[in-house]
Amino acid sequence: MFTWAGWSAVIAMGLSGSTGPMDVAGGDVVPECAWPSSVRMHGNCSGTLIHPQVVLYAAHCGTVSTAVLLGETKGGGFPQPVEDCWINPDYDGSSATDFAVCRLVDPVPDVPIIPILMGCEEQVLHSGAEVTTVGYGVAPDGPMGIKRAVTHEVVEADWEVGAVSVGGGASGSLCSGDSGGGSFIQLPDGSWRLFGVTSSVIGQACVDGIGVLGMASFAVPWIEAVTGIDVTPCHLSNGKWSPTPDCTDVPLEPQLGGGTWPACDFGPLSGATSTCGAPYGGEDRQPPAVAILSPTAGPAYAVDYGSTVAVPVVIDVDDGEGFGVSRTWLRVDGKDVRGSEDDFAPWEAPAVSLPEGEFVLEAMAEDWAGNIGVSDSVTLMVIATSAESSGGEEEGGEADTAGPPPVPPVTGWGSDTSGGGSIPADDTAGTDDGAAGADGGDGCGCRSGDGRPPAGWAAVLLVVLGLRRRDVTAV
Repeated sequence: MFTWAGWSAVIAMGLSGSTGPMDVAGGDVVPECAWPSSVRMHGNCSGTLIHPQVVLYAAHCGTVSTAVLLGETKGGGFPQPVEDCWINPDYDGSSATDFAVCRLVDPVPDVPIIPILMGCEEQVLHSGAEVTTVGYGVAPDGPMGIKRAVTHEVVEADWEVGAVSVGGGASGSLCSGDSGGGSFIQLPDGSWRLFGVTSSVIGQACVDGIGVLGMASFAVPWIEAVTGIDVTPCHLSNGKWSPTPDCTDVPLEPQLGGGTWPACDFGPLSGATSTCGAPYGGEDRQPPAVAILSPTAGPAYAVDYGSTVAVPVVIDVDDGEGFGVSRTWLRVDGKDVRGSEDDFAPWEAPAVSLPEGEFVLEAMAEDWAGNIGVSDSVTLMVIATSAESSGGEEEGGEADTAGPPPVPPVTGWGSDTSGGGSIPADDTAGTDDGAAGADGGDGCGCRSGDGRPPAGWAAVLLVVLGLRRRDVTAV
């Protein structure tokens, strides 16, 4: 049996086209409209639609694509413009990190998507399992750019490394030009899953070498982070079962094809998927449980006159036995915070920045049945520290040149950016009714202390809810 350690002396060769265009050795030209989610990348690489607007391929292919081609032949392809592409920042030349992704300008309509193998489904991926790999390239009996598929067996699935070895010997070998192409496996319910991304070959490519694939599920958290799109309709990015309304209509016979592009007959599709739990549907009347873990009620924050202070917020969401969470967002004083919506796990809030004043925060969560959960409210306070907010010049006298009064000691969430060390969180639970949510910059302009502002100061509440990919403005 193949073991990774036993091949330390063999050269693994990339398949992007640097060694000349070649085909899936031993593969067959697919019928028209077969394996429709497999696409050809500009630059002699292959890829796979994992969402109507997202293509997964190999990092060593680069980000040169301006379009991807649907269809079976170079001359008859249907170009789909690319908006942006990203290479996995952890790519280190190994197959386990060899991932890149492109977001298309517009979603591809009608083409059925084969989901990524996730969670409990991964138990079907073992030595000896029959799989199909799809790719483009030059064949001895045909021109470059024709979609071909080869059926072979898994040699070994290494879950620690995140790579799968397939094929070799008489079953055929992967070749240059197949890089980034998808490998698929059929589940017991008859539907198919994408499990691998072609990366390299151990041994003699295009003859009898063993193909090495990166496990697609390992790339999911990064893909969703850079694209902002949920590419796992049946699972969370960590593999937990969480079906959405899109967890259905998976191809049952993608290898057969039928019809003519663009009016293809893609064959039968599955119903609502239930591979790792109950399918989406039925009755769910229980709203998600959502809570603001931090900040807690009570702390005050120092803010300069006319400015704002940002305080990160941490939320926790759980839909229990329901259909799963579809989105979260924030409210401030009963108003939704523009730009605070998050539509896939891990559920996080954006940075929220508020001026001096008193505000009430709430975190909101909606599940796929339309039930909406509301967190307990949290009320915080921001204290103005500048001369403008404490009097300014006295009438008939000279301007006060002594500067603003000293900053009052306050407590809050986060770290003391002035070098005073970590600021303890106030453990008092919020009890005020209302809503809160707003957005803004990163960091916390806090100082440690007992949280009691001096008399005569304007009481000000700052809420900063979240630490995410973006900053937003409170409404």
